[in-house]
Amino acid sequence: MNFAGGVDHYLVLGLPSGEEGARLTEREITRAYKLKALVLHPDKRPGDPNAHADFLKILASYETLMNPVSRRRFDKSLRWIEQRREAEMMEAEKKRMEAERLKQRLFGKKRMEAERLLKQRMEAEKERMEAAKRMEEAKKRKEEVKQRMEAAKEEAKQRMEAAKEEAKHRRVEKQRMGAKCRYEAFVREAKRRKQEAEEKKKESEEASREGFDDLLRDKRIEEMANSIMEPTTEIVRDNLKRRVNDLYSNNVDAERKKQEAGAPEQERETKPPTSTKIL
Repeated sequence: MNFAGGVDHYLVLGLPSGEEGARLTEREITRAYKLKALVLHPDKRPGDPNAHADFLKILASYETLMNPVSRRRFDKSLRWIEQRREAEMMEAEKKRMEAERLKQRLFGKKRMEAERLLKQRMEAEKERMEAAKRMEEAKKRKEEVKQRMEAAKEEAKQRMEAAKEEAKHRRVEKQRMGAKCRYEAFVREAKRRKQEAEEKKKESEEASREGFDDLLRDKRIEEMANSIMEPTTEIVRDNLKRRVNDLYSNNVDAERKKQEAGAPEQERETKPPTSTKIL
């Protein structure tokens, strides 16, 4: 029932206030007062200490509204109060809306800044991930190149070892073939020398047999000479022996020189007698 300027008489009587109250007739005001008086009369509230004061309030409001001058003044006050309330409400709404706009601007700036920072962080993270990916790919390519180089190096090493082994094999084969050729040549030469030695041995044996036959003949000659020359002196016998021995020695020396000139070393084991004397 109270307002900023005091008591609202329309509300005291249970009537609508403001512009709607100003349009009420005196009859409507009187009917509302009677209804309130029936309820708030002190006789109806004998035990209520506020009954008399409440009844005086409705009576004062009724008298004010029934007086045209006081009612116009009161309605004017209500309009002014209502206008001021509306102005205050509009100002409050304006301030609220301004505060909301400021808030939106502020939070909009903060949101925009936050979005910008978030975008920067996302772009930085994306660049970091792309850089990490590029580094990983570069590392992978480097490892692949390294593996290919090691494989190529190993392959070249194997080819070099194979070439060395092939060259060694060829060299060994060549040496083997050379050794085989030399061995075959040696065998041929050995056979040739053996054949020559056998031929010379045969010739030597034949010569030895001839020399032995000569010796036997000389011996028989000597025996014959001895038998003939028994009466001769000792000097004649010695001269005859010396001549026989010289003849035998000359034959032996000639045979030895022939063997030394043509027979190989291994065939010189069969030698003519070294003694130069037979008597």
